[in-house]
Amino acid sequence: MHYNKNRYATDKKVADNITESWLCVDCGVNTAPGIPDGPTTRIEMALKGTAKSRLGPDSEVYTVWPKLWKKAGMKPWDGCLCIGCLEKRLGRKLKHSDFDPSDPFNQEPVCSKGTERLLDRRRNHKWEPPGKFSWNDE
Repeated sequence: MHYNKNRYATDKKVADNITESWLCVDCGVNTAPGIPDGPTTRIEMALKGTAKSRLGPDSEVYTVWPKLWKKAGMKPWDGCLCIGCLEKRLGRKLKHSDFDPSDPFNQEPVCSKGTERLLDRRRNHKWEPPGKFSWNDE
């Protein structure tokens, strides 16, 4: 798993950028079943120097723009939301431009893995053929 050292959380109890829990705070679904929670990750990092993780068709790991996250009533490092619960909070379906392309969770190879629902929202349906993914809005 890639941890961006430039995005350390300063408002968490532990000053790192490791997600504490991958469970959706609204419905409880595990948004990243192949990634250990924060405490487990820290223990593995301390003991082994690495923590194994996997993303697959059951994962909903993403980052939306901070303004949109705030609009959903979330604070930075406030927990995870599955796509369905985020959309419910926003009152609309997510679209391609809602995702921050500068975030590693929205870049290759991570962005090509996930639930059909997540992959569908990341696609630019204006021009892109099915099965392809791009951040280019031209």
